[in-house]
Amino acid sequence: MSELLVADSFRVRRNPTTGIAEVRGWQFHLDRFARSAASALDERGAAPSESVDAFVLAASERVNAFGDGFPRFELWLDPDDTVRWGLSERPLPALTEVIALRSIAFADIAGLHDLDRKGPNIERYLAVNHELGAEALMLDASGHAVEGATTSLVWWDADGRGARTVPGARVDSVTERLVAEAAPQQPPTAAPPGGHPELAARDAGVAELTESEVWAVNALHGIRVVSHIDGVATRTPDASRLDWFRAVLEHSWEPVLLDGRATGAW
Repeated sequence: MSELLVADSFRVRRNPTTGIAEVRGWQFHLDRFARSAASALDERGAAPSESVDAFVLAASERVNAFGDGFPRFELWLDPDDTVRWGLSERPLPALTEVIALRSIAFADIAGLHDLDRKGPNIERYLAVNHELGAEALMLDASGHAVEGATTSLVWWDADGRGARTVPGARVDSVTERLVAEAAPQQPPTAAPPGGHPELAARDAGVAELTESEVWAVNALHGIRVVSHIDGVATRTPDASRLDWFRAVLEHSWEPVLLDGRATGAW
């Protein structure tokens, strides 16, 4: 049975004016996929039949032709120990704006590995979501929140100070990066003392999160408000802040093709 070494999925929309397919933070997705693939291939001393550049350029043409959807770039390890690229062309799932989370410790999920790489744990995380009947919120050995099964976390305290979980043994989120880069540029309305700082990377347990406004962010849905964690309601979101950041994401669409050619050369 083939093993998924690396995956990178992203929402695609067809620009209503140009007709060109677009992806939010497209170059960030390309960079993450190339970086993760290089790491996985280096660990195995293997190489596919074509370079990542050649694969992405050809796959981008197919992504553009497919249009609205949720495609996924892939790197596979086959049973004969050969490696190959893959592209899954998938329709766009239903989009939602609210989500509930249920916590589970990493230690209680068997078979996880390469936690900082998107791909190897996808099927296991989906199975855990099914078992929990909700999106899983993974906790480390100290009970601190790390990430959701398909999302990263951003949260805001009562004074408007934002935070995100500490980087490290988790997937590097493109959407989280877009939110974090915009955070210091928020409008001054209702700013905390000293203005809007960068999103602080810090630890937080479930109890602190339920006292905060929590967002689950990913490439498919953008920003979803976390309504409950383990059945406990979170802080009601600040509507103006939420609308502003969603508008920021709406300005982050980048064309998959430029002048008829695929973008994303490294």
